[in-house]
Amino acid sequence: MNTVIIGRMAMARRAIIYSRVSTDDQKENGFSLQDQENRLRRYCRDNDIEVVKHYQDDCSAKNFNRPSFQRMLKEVKDKEVKADLFICVRWDRFSRNLEKSMEMFRVFKKLKLEIKIVDEGDYNDEVPENKLFRIVNMLIPEIDNDRRGLNTTRGMRQATKEGRWMGSAPVGYKRDTIGDKRRIVPGDKAELIREAFQEFSKGIYKVEELRHKMYKKGLKISESHFHRILRNPVYTGKIRIKEWRDEPEELVRGLHEPLVSEEVFDEVQWILQGRKRKMKKFSKHSIMLPLRGHLVCRICENNLTGSGSRSKTGKKHYYYHCNCGCGERFRADEANALFLDYLRSFQIRDEILILYYKILKDVFQKDDIDRGKEI
Repeated sequence: MNTVIIGRMAMARRAIIYSRVSTDDQKENGFSLQDQENRLRRYCRDNDIEVVKHYQDDCSAKNFNRPSFQRMLKEVKDKEVKADLFICVRWDRFSRNLEKSMEMFRVFKKLKLEIKIVDEGDYNDEVPENKLFRIVNMLIPEIDNDRRGLNTTRGMRQATKEGRWMGSAPVGYKRDTIGDKRRIVPGDKAELIREAFQEFSKGIYKVEELRHKMYKKGLKISESHFHRILRNPVYTGKIRIKEWRDEPEELVRGLHEPLVSEEVFDEVQWILQGRKRKMKKFSKHSIMLPLRGHLVCRICENNLTGSGSRSKTGKKHYYYHCNCGCGERFRADEANALFLDYLRSFQIRDEILILYYKILKDVFQKDDIDRGKEI
């Protein structure tokens, strides 16, 4: 019988009962708030304990920043609620953090509030050895919580390695169901993201300058967020997996559609890193090889180089060729002549050139004025 004897009167103890869930699954499957409350009220009835008030929360037990719990502490402190017992069904309903639990014990002690766990059975805190038993019971929920977190992390990393994006969709994408799988697909901001990468890859905008321009078009994000977007490989169809424990960082191919090409993305990274592409120095024979470094191999698509070689007669001939073993090689004088013929096909009458000059001048002056307004 849980009574306090005062003279000849036996007074029933007064208790606050507390229930908590953290997920919809708990509310729907087996350990609901209603089930906890029923058990607590039955326990109090069977042990002659008066229920003063019932508090319940629907949030995590990692800490005590819970609305009802904090309201309970305030009301007890202000003596709006008078009780000497705090009862919940299990330790994991009270807390899943041993350190926080010990801190809350000290708060309860100041409030002269004794904690009672229904599933713990009879507990006598006057026996010193019983404290070890209680600490073990309090630690089990924390271990269980850590195990769940570890399993969740491993599951999410495995899903990411398989190409699935975990978490909320990046700007430019949205969540959609394809078959029975939830994936990210291009959203209503996809074109703005593409434009942002394309414009920045030209090297004519500073990051904040371009962000202002895209902001006016509807890409309303902060400067730091815009920086993260420009550095995020997710827009090339890849996912970066951060290092974890003994697993190194890696980049995997995602299942989602890329919004920008890898070439454009790489160019953006070069600009963000403040690098400038090194221009090849012309050798003393560069006048004979003006197209060296500007022609592309038809087989491997690498830039062609050029060099000279002497014939049996001692005359030197120049060739453009590939250094990748593709066998691509042709005479430089013939290629140079073809290129000059191509340039001559663009000859324009003098009066049209003057008109073009005036138009371009007006356009550049207007662009300078518009850019000044944006800044």
